Amino acid sequence: MSDERSIASGRRAPGESRRASTELEGRADVRFTPSLRRRLEAFAARLEFLRRRREGAGLATLTGGGQEWVDLRPYREGDDLRDLDWSLLARSDRPFVRVFQREAAERWAILLDTSASMGVGTEGKLQSAAEVAACWCAVGLERGAEVELLWLDEDEVRARRFTRRTELGAALQTLETCRATGRRGLSALLAEGRLAESGRHVVLGDLLDVEPNRVLGWRERVQDLVVGQWLARVEWSAPADGGRRWTDPETRAELEAPGDASVRARYETELSRWLEGWRAVCGRHRVRYGCFEAGRPFEEAAKVLFGLRG
Repeated sequence: MSDERSIASGRRAPGESRRASTELEGRADVRFTPSLRRRLEAFAARLEFLRRRREGAGLATLTGGGQEWVDLRPYREGDDLRDLDWSLLARSDRPFVRVFQREAAERWAILLDTSASMGVGTEGKLQSAAEVAACWCAVGLERGAEVELLWLDEDEVRARRFTRRTELGAALQTLETCRATGRRGLSALLAEGRLAESGRHVVLGDLLDVEPNRVLGWRERVQDLVVGQWLARVEWSAPADGGRRWTDPETRAELEAPGDASVRARYETELSRWLEGWRAVCGRHRVRYGCFEAGRPFEEAAKVLFGLRG
């Protein structure tokens, strides 16, 4: 994507420095409403109900050394074939193995992008991503996982681990301290060696400073990888007419943006190609991925990222 297309859109092109309009840096904080916790708990309860209904009597089966069967995941080379779900293989022609309580009670790492580009747009990209991060915390703690939240504070990596259901409130308080003010984004979090301790990675942000291969480099080393992306409403298209002055939220560099129709058309074409590239790569690697408009209810994104239908 060329510089002029990047500048005109108020967002950086993949692989280039980020740029956003000062007039669009609308919300850099996280504020949870009093009703959010009830919505999180309701979503977690619904997810558990659907999972149990889907698996039916299989949940009552005690195998694998007396451990309860609680979930399924795609088969990986070296897995014990005794854990293979043969009936599901016959129905879907895809191999899955049963996950037992001991394996499910693992460590989950939730990576939240707090770079300044997450503050672009009045809808709140960081707010939307943080609500979904809170949802993963709620579900993980309900299932007995150790949930570790990673974010950047003044460009320093911060991490906090939660291990009990009663710590959901503390997780929400931690997320409310996050601000979209950093110069570094997900690339810094993905470099953390501590991620090797976690069996599930949940990557949440605008993905503007990382390429798919950087994120998917962890795919073969974890049980599950989930990628959620948010763009502000203004980032879906270039300005219709007239030039604008833009400021990079990380470097504060100012640039003048042309606003002719050809720039708009090229930008939108490149944006579609870039997003489709993420979908295709994640699909090939069996990574759950979704791109969402900031400001929408968190349940919409959570359904996709948790693999729910309907």
